[in-house]
Amino acid sequence: MQKISKIKIGKEIHLFAFSGETIWDTVREESKHMFDEILKCGICESDNLDLRAYYPQEEYKYLKVVCRDCKASLTFGSPKKDPSVYYPRRNEDSSFKCEAYKEKAE
Repeated sequence: MQKISKIKIGKEIHLFAFSGETIWDTVREESKHMFDEILKCGICESDNLDLRAYYPQEEYKYLKVVCRDCKASLTFGSPKKDPSVYYPRRNEDSSFKCEAYKEKAE
């Protein structure tokens, strides 16, 4: 069994396919991976966003939503106990923790 979900990130709609042997397995798999739509940058409020996957260190995998205008980002991390799930970093008030772009010092 398979289910397709749409998630809007900025102005782009991303399609994600989830599968399982039963409808329960399929819905459970989807619930592990779903996150809120991200409609605008938390810094400049642009909807010109990009979803990226990267390895800053070999043992960790991250997803990141990056603003193409101001380069701010929202990082999604994965817990060691279940590396197939990604959670967005959040502030104490549960809002997304967007980080302004900082140039690296040489």
